[in-house]
Amino acid sequence: MLGVTFGNKHSYDDYGLILTEYEVSSPEPNRYLVEVPGRNGVLDLTASLTPRITYENRTIQFAFTWKSSPENYEEELQTLLNDLHGQKMHVILDSDPDRYFDAFLTVSSSTFSGTQKATVVVTGDADPFKYNNTETVETLSGSGTLICENDRMEVIPEITVTSETTIEFGTVTATLAAGTHRVANIEFTEGDNELEITGSGTTTIRYRQGRL
Repeated sequence: MLGVTFGNKHSYDDYGLILTEYEVSSPEPNRYLVEVPGRNGVLDLTASLTPRITYENRTIQFAFTWKSSPENYEEELQTLLNDLHGQKMHVILDSDPDRYFDAFLTVSSSTFSGTQKATVVVTGDADPFKYNNTETVETLSGSGTLICENDRMEVIPEITVTSETTIEFGTVTATLAAGTHRVANIEFTEGDNELEITGSGTTTIRYRQGRL
């Protein structure tokens, strides 16, 4: 039965909930608009004030039904509330098992009818991007070029080097001592990101991709 995984609990396998419908909103872009007297429309400064478009949180909502009985309904509902309500956790759709939402959950409504059929709605206030379950890891031994493919979300990768290493990324040059680093000016954008690496050790690039 298709459903949703909240943290480590599946909606059907663990709670007996049958997913009837769900809605995932698109995150609203943050825009910077200025009204100028005497000018038609508004002045859109979004692209000029920020190097990239940022987004507000998105809403995810799931409606479920489940067969219950008057004797068990309250206990089953309390279990669901204790596990999910007011918790922030990963939410994974069975239809997209390789990615997750990071969301603050609320059990927003629940009803029980005389036909022994209960309904419940779970709502999540989620980050704008949906994240890959697994991190992307690229490794290079010695000197050379490392190309790291990235999805829509900009990300500053974690860079681990086993000996002193120089990394060139566009106009940025950073010389790193052995260890793990994050360099603020090395930020991956969508597409191929090319690193020129000079050193005798092993360089490992680790980052998590995200998409809208």
